[in-house]
Parts: sequence; C-alpha cells; structure tokens
Amino acid sequence: MKNVLLYYNFSYPLGGGDILPLTFASWLQSRCELTLAVDSEAGFRRALEAFGFSLDAERIKVAPLLPDRINSHSHNFYWSYRRSLRLKRLAAKADICISAANVIDFGRPAHHFINMLSGVDHAFTAHSGIVKPETSFKGFLVNEVIRPIAGMRSKKRIFAGGRERFYSNSKYVHNRLAAFYGVFHDTIFYPPTTYEPQVSVDAPPRDPLRVICLGRISKEKRITDIIDVVERARGISGKDIKLTVAGPCGNGGYAAMIKQSVEARKWITLIDGVFGKAKDDLLRSGSFAVHARRDEEFGIAVTEYLKAGLIPVVPDEGGSCEVVDKPELSYSSNEDAAGKLARLVSDNAFARSMREHCQSRAMTFSRSEYEKREAGILEKILSESST
Repeated sequence: MKNVLLYYNFSYPLGGGDILPLTFASWLQSRCELTLAVDSEAGFRRALEAFGFSLDAERIKVAPLLPDRINSHSHNFYWSYRRSLRLKRLAAKADICISAANVIDFGRPAHHFINMLSGVDHAFTAHSGIVKPETSFKGFLVNEVIRPIAGMRSKKRIFAGGRERFYSNSKYVHNRLAAFYGVFHDTIFYPPTTYEPQVSVDAPPRDPLRVICLGRISKEKRITDIIDVVERARGISGKDIKLTVAGPCGNGGYAAMIKQSVEARKWITLIDGVFGKAKDDLLRSGSFAVHARRDEEFGIAVTEYLKAGLIPVVPDEGGSCEVVDKPELSYSSNEDAAGKLARLVSDNAFARSMREHCQSRAMTFSRSEYEKREAGILEKILSESST
C-alpha cells in the first residue's frame, strides 16, 4: 500500500471547508497507509464530531504540526516555518502528498485542492482587482528573500514548478489563479455539499412568495443587497414577497444595521442561525432564494437552495452562477435581480421551467455524485507513480 500524507489546518472556526479533508480521509483510510497532518488536533477532533464522520484510529496516524494554543489569530512566520519543517519531514516518508487546504510547500511535488483564494494569496482579498505580489515590497521581501533563505517556496514558485497538480473548486477560481500565476496543471473539482433534504411527513407547506437567505450575517454576504433586491421585486410585482434571513448574527455594527433594517420592514424575518431539522424545514418552506456575494469561490449555500427545491437568483460572477448555470437566474445589478425575482413570482410557466432546471442541477451536487467524483480523483492520484 502507498504511504499518503494528507494535510489540512483545522485551526479556523468550524466551517464547511473541514468536510473535504474528512471525506478524503474516510475514503483513503482503507486504501493506503494514511497520515493526516493537521495544524490543530483539537480542531480536527471538533470537526470530526460536528460533522459525524467515523474514522478508524487504527488506520490513520494523526500528526499535529503546531501546539493547540496556536490559532489563525496567533499564527506568524515562525509558526509557518516550524510547520514547514515538520511537514517536510513527514513528506519525505510519503509516496503521495495531498493538501486539502489550498497550496502548501511539502518540499516536493504534491496535489493541492483549492478552497479559498485568499488562502492562496492575500492579494485575492482585493475585490477591485488582482495586485501582483511583486508590486508589494512586503510581499517581495517575504516571498523572494525570507522564504527562500528559510527553504520555503513561495506560492508563485510552487505554481511555476510544473510538476505540481492543482484542483480548483470552480472555473471562476481557475480563471483568477491563471490570471495571477499563468498557466498551470489544473482540474476542476467541486467540493462536497453534505446537506440533503429529509423526507418528512410533517414538513411545512411551501410558501409561493417566500425568499430564503441562509448564511452568516456579515458584510461579504451582502445582506443589504438582498433586502434591496426583494424590496424592489415587491414594488415591481405588486406581490407580498417575504424574506427570511437565517444565520448567526453576532454583535458587530453590520449585524446591528441588519437588525434595524428588519425592524423597519415587517415582511422580513431574521433568525439567528438554524441547524438540523430546523434548517431543513426552513429551506423547504420557501420557493426562492437570493444570493449576493460576488467573489465567492464556489457557493455551498446555493447548492443547498437547489437541493431544497428553491429557485436561486445569483450574481453573474463568482462561483455561484457556475453552480446554477442558467443566465435567466443570474444578475448584473440589484435592479436586474429584482426584475428576475419579480418575473419568477408572477410568471408560473417561467418559474416552472426554472424549477425543472434547478432540480437537474441539484443532482450534480448530490452526495452520490460527489462520492463518484471523489473516488475518481483519488483513485487517479493513488494510481500515479510516486512523486
């Protein structure tokens, strides 16, 4: 059996990105000698319990790279260097190295699964465009001076190596990376979306005028735009369209602004997060969804809308429009989105044809289809000669 080294950090707050390494570990554990390298062992245990995965402790060696007191806020270059040394020692003993946390330097060619653009390079956080790393003196100093002295390759050098293999989680991500780094060996691999609607005899009836928005109440989710879209659609259609926003609110200024907006509009309901059956009931209680984040790498929430039988209206950029894959359901502006939502609630034939398309797209992101894609990718990786 081949020795496989699988890396993921598990040092950030619990999130959907944790599912990918867990599904990989679950598939690999019976097919190879697997070492799971993690920044935080406590974070790994937390994710394992939260997402209900069962891994065989006899088959998997868990190798913590950093002390558990080190989290995303306390991480610095020293800890990166220490992690790099430990990871390279593990990689030297492995036949195959896989990162489920963007791009990492194993000291040898590896397979890199992309989940966040900003995790590849902080320049991707600039929504107004891509800033080449060389134009930043700090970036140049770290990537071209300090990291080489420490024996750590920059992301740019890893992409340019030619022997590495990358797996972008959408065409949008691939295109942005290609614009940033140039041509590289890439395969599109959609991540797992574990939500599946439950069969329930007591499920609430679907409201033909309810719009759902599911997700954390934060600026990047652009909840204010979603409220604006629904408000405009109410005016265009003359119908009493209602909006339910469900997600952890927190106590910041943006959350306070959203709460004020909700209080001023009786047609909006704000729920501070839903999980399990409550989440399933909520998703299946509406008919439509509006998504507003434009720079999203993939859009797991959008796949949940599709699976729940909602018709989502999404921006015409980012990964979410790729998930929906229907120009009639993607918009360029709030006005455009409002017009499309108003047509959906007013034109039954149009809504019916869009729902049929969405049901078809939902199958692409089902658990069974993901498992087929995962098996195909990992079987190919294992079948390759030692890197």
